[in-house]
Amino acid sequence: EHPACAQSNSSTSGGSDSSPRSALLFEACVGTTMYGCQVLPMHQIKVDFAEAVVSWANHSVQLQCGATHFVVVKATSCAGLERTVVSAGAKLCCDGPSGGSARLVDASGEALRYVTNETEAYVEWAGFVEPCSGVASYAVALSESSSGAEVWQSAALASNVSSLRLPAPVLAGLAHGSSYVAEVSATSDAGLVGEAAVKDRKSTRLN
Repeated sequence: EHPACAQSNSSTSGGSDSSPRSALLFEACVGTTMYGCQVLPMHQIKVDFAEAVVSWANHSVQLQCGATHFVVVKATSCAGLERTVVSAGAKLCCDGPSGGSARLVDASGEALRYVTNETEAYVEWAGFVEPCSGVASYAVALSESSSGAEVWQSAALASNVSSLRLPAPVLAGLAHGSSYVAEVSATSDAGLVGEAAVKDRKSTRLN
């Protein structure tokens, strides 16, 4: 007898779920093409309708980095009628953006090694690569070179932004003669982060 039919008959005789859903056998698989089962073959799954949970217990799913995956679910009735549905594809990205570089420059684009509280200092960055989902945003942070303590961080910046001026109040608040690290982090659409840093000395000119 069909397992779902057996469950349905048991439920009718005093089981906990006598709804039509209990007379359905559910199977699922995972593939890298629509309706494909290349990653995890079709197998019976347990569906808890009260909790809206599907159990994947006792199955090890080895997803492939960089591949788009689909979940296929098939429901079969006691009469042997079937309906199969497939999820939208979800791409697995395993690494954050890489290859980036950053530098500290003045208003004319010349590299800076020392700045004062009157310097127009900009952080520029380039070269971040993320072939899986693409770069979604950037952020710039400034921290003490010796302790690593963060002293300032920008808001998220759009992916088409490639430079940011350091706010004058931030420069004015840095300690005379101390070294700081300007760090640019790139976040991918998958939420993974890559970083590039430039170390520069900040020397405040006292008026």
